Parts: sequence; C-alpha cells; structure tokens
Amino acid sequence: VLMYTCAADGDVQRQCIALPPKEDVQSGGKRSLNSFVKLPTNPVLTEKDVPGLIGLNHFRDPTNFWVNPDNTSEWLVAFVASVNNSAGIPEAQVVVFATSDPNFRSDFRFSHAIWENLFEVDDMLEHPDFFKLGDEYYLKVSTMVGGQDHWVYGNYSKDDEGETVYEADDDHSRTFIDYGRWYASKQNYDPILNRTILWGWIPEEDAEAAMKTRGWSGAIDMPRNVEYDATAQKLKTYPMPELAKLRLYTTTSDVEIRANEVKVYNANAPLHYEMVVDFEIPEGFTNKPAENTDTVPSFGVLVRYKDSNTYTRFAVTMPPTANMGVGFDQKGRVLDRFTVLLQATCAEVCEFDRRCVAWTAVNTTEDSPQYSCTLMSTYGDVVAANESVVTGRVWEPILLLDRGKSGTTGFHETWTGRAPLVGNGTRVQLRVFVDDTIVQVFKDGGLESLTGRVYVPNDHSGVALFSYNINSNVSARVSFYEMDTVHESNAAPTKAPTEGSNSGPTEAPTTGPSKAPDASWHTAGSHLIKVMFLAVTLHTVLPLLLF
Repeated sequence: VLMYTCAADGDVQRQCIALPPKEDVQSGGKRSLNSFVKLPTNPVLTEKDVPGLIGLNHFRDPTNFWVNPDNTSEWLVAFVASVNNSAGIPEAQVVVFATSDPNFRSDFRFSHAIWENLFEVDDMLEHPDFFKLGDEYYLKVSTMVGGQDHWVYGNYSKDDEGETVYEADDDHSRTFIDYGRWYASKQNYDPILNRTILWGWIPEEDAEAAMKTRGWSGAIDMPRNVEYDATAQKLKTYPMPELAKLRLYTTTSDVEIRANEVKVYNANAPLHYEMVVDFEIPEGFTNKPAENTDTVPSFGVLVRYKDSNTYTRFAVTMPPTANMGVGFDQKGRVLDRFTVLLQATCAEVCEFDRRCVAWTAVNTTEDSPQYSCTLMSTYGDVVAANESVVTGRVWEPILLLDRGKSGTTGFHETWTGRAPLVGNGTRVQLRVFVDDTIVQVFKDGGLESLTGRVYVPNDHSGVALFSYNINSNVSARVSFYEMDTVHESNAAPTKAPTEGSNSGPTEAPTTGPSKAPDASWHTAGSHLIKVMFLAVTLHTVLPLLLF
C-alpha cells in the first residue's frame, strides 16, 4: 500500500492510495514495485477532513502507519497541516488519522494533533516522520524556510485530556539530521536486521535555468542507518554498511600535515570515491583566544581540488569571532526570531539550541529594554550596525562546507553546524564521499553530517588535506576507496590509484579484491533506489510498503 499526497485543481492537497497491480507478483511472491495503480475510490482524505485547516495546499506528506496505543485494533497515520489552534492562532501541526481497515484503504477519520509547532519562523512544516527506535519514539520534521530536517526529542504518552500525544522535551534541544542541503527524509524499518534506515533527498543548489538545462533536479541520497548516541544525547546517521561492497580499490597511508600546510593526497582522483580520514590533533584546539579574531584553528579535507586557489573545503574549525559584539550584525540563515527582555537571554537560547551557531539581539525600545532576538543556523556576512545591535557566535567546534573558492556555477552559501569534539578532543574522523556534483562528510561515526552540491569541471578532481593556525603537526590516517556504481549495466573502472600516489591512476593490479561488487548488492541497491525514485515522483514520502 502506498499512500501519497495528491492534488486537485488549484493545488488543493488531498491524500490518495495506490497499490501494486496483481500481475506484479514474481516467483516466490516478490514484487518488482515498478508500477502502482491508483485506487478508484481516491481521494481517501480531503481538505474537509482537517478541522481548522488554513490554506488548501497545507495538508500533506503521510508518515508510516503505526498501531494505535489506545486501541490496538486501529492503525494511525500522520500528516502535517497548517491550522488555527484552539486559541485561533495559526500554527503547524502533525495531525493524526485512524483507520480500522486492516488493508489501509478506507475508513480514515480525524483523531487529534499529535504535536504542535510553536517555535519556528514559518507556520508550515513538511515531511513528518514518527517512529520507534528501541524503547523511545522520535519525531522528524522538515522546515520549509530553512530547507533542512531536524529531530524533535520527547515522550509519546497521554496528555491531560487522555489523548496520546508527542510531548517535546524542553530540556532536550532539537538537532539537525544534516547541516547542508539535505531534505524530506523518510525512514523505513528493516525487520531482518532490526534497524531503521533513513533516505533523504539532495536538492540541486543552482539556478532554475541551469537545472532545466541539465534535465533533472535533485538526487536520492544513499541510505543511512539511524541510532541514538547516549553520550552525545542525539540521534546520529551514517551510511549503511552494505555500501562498503561498492568499494573497488583501497589505498591506505599515514600523512603528516605541518602548520598552515595544504598537502595534496591525489591530484587526479576519480569523481566517485569514499575517503576516511582519522585525524590526530594537538590538545588545546578549543581554547578561546583572549581577543576576538578570525585567525582560528581548523583542519580538514579539500575536495574537487584543482590548485591552491580552486577547491571545495570541508573543515572542522573554531568560530571566527572578529567584529563580534556591540555595533555589528550578521546575516546567516534564520532559524528563529522572538522577543526577550535581556540581551543575554538571546545568547543563552542560542547556546542551548544545538541547531544555532550565531545570534543577533536588537534593542527595539528607548525606555525599558526589549530585544528582538534572531537565531541563525549558518554564518553570514558580518556588517557594521548601530549601538542598539549586538551579535555573537557559540564558541564550539564547527563542521563547515566552504565553496567560496570552488569555482562552482551554483550557489556559494557556506553551510555550518556545531560539531563538538569527542573523547579527549584529540581525535576526529571525517568520512568523505564525492559523487560527481554531490559532496558529503560524516564526522565521528555520523554524529554530524553535511551535504552539498558543486558544479565544476571534471579536472577539478584532486583531494588534499590541510591544517590552518595549529602550531603543531596534525597526523592523519587515510583510507581511500574508488567507488563503483550501484547500476549493474556500468562496467567497473579498469584503473586503480597506486598507494600514496599524487600522480593519478595507474594500471590495476592483477591480484586483490574483485573489481565488480557483489551482484546481490547491485540487485538490492537498484531495487531500493527504484522504490525511492517512485516515492519522489509521486511527491510523497514513503509511508508503508507491504511486500
């Protein structure tokens, strides 16, 4: 059963159902899921079924189904909707519908709102997801203004009115899934390996005209496993282990990076690779300087590298702090806006909210102070302002994607996100993936990730390591893997890089691992990708597939 958001004339959003045709049953009862047939009774839900709905195009994106904890003979499914709450105030809600139909095709009725969004700058969210991981439930929503996905931590329990709702934990900050351009994710439970798998969409970061010229817009990300990290007190995501079967060749080497050095690792790397770098950095990386400065320590990986003036930079860095304080403002991506009585409150809220990296407070009154507080999820240009404005940044390590020198024909926005060091703060792992225009990094096993797009010529293919403003050498253990395609029709490359070489590929060895990944992984991977492409084509998230 596939539930999806359908639209009538005028973008009136409703909910429809499609089923695999009866002839789509192969030997052993398996289905190809190459096609679906719309239910003749569609739509199963309309705009009239949502009490207080604001805007006929503000009711969409079904979740998976789950058993009603208050009536185990019913199933529940949730959507996002923009509604007037009981006080008549517009807000985004995750609304729940129930059905007693075991075939999930009819008898849907409105139940209640499971969660009300009171904090975002926009009154409409998208792509909710609600699922159980271990003994806990988690809620995921996508923000239309920021274009990012975040987790809401809380408890699924009865409220004072006896309804089972998701109560957000005000002492547990929300967190982004990915700090870059990664959106509209959907999880599915794998009952064989008892794990939760997350899929996301990587939009283009280019002008609309350029996208039309290329003939496509966006790509489905590789699947990620989802786990809760008790030490970091957050959900983390990392590439599912089966992706290792796409590795063709491996080179492993130890690299020493001197202070303020860029060390080219491979000047002619392939356009599809995985690179795992285990950095060892000296103590004191997070020490705060006595004065505000932009000369802060950083290290990381330069991808799509052409020369010392043309590259895309993944970095772990401390925040630049020059021109912070009174009389300055910054123009990062807005996370939230609200009013406070004390300037310090603005900084404290930003410090608590792990999605926030910067803040600005503006005194809006002449008599008793009252401040307009803006929280930001990225850094922006710092500009001079009058004495009523004060701005600052959270002093914590940042994971950063900088495309200012990339040469990309697309957008150059710098993506950032808080990435505290783990353990004693001297070891950091960056796992980098380059898949042509898609560049992606996972830090420390997926505690943080960042995804972006760069549109550069194919000869911008090198990769380098760097260390800036760190007085001692930085050591790195590098494992580099050229990656094969998941599509069976494409032949594997015939060349592999020589270990430690900066001069590009050489002839492949006649011994060692097979060039072609396991065929069963190809089949499974292609099947999963087909399912997710279908879901995106229908402009929906994948709520439930009964195989």
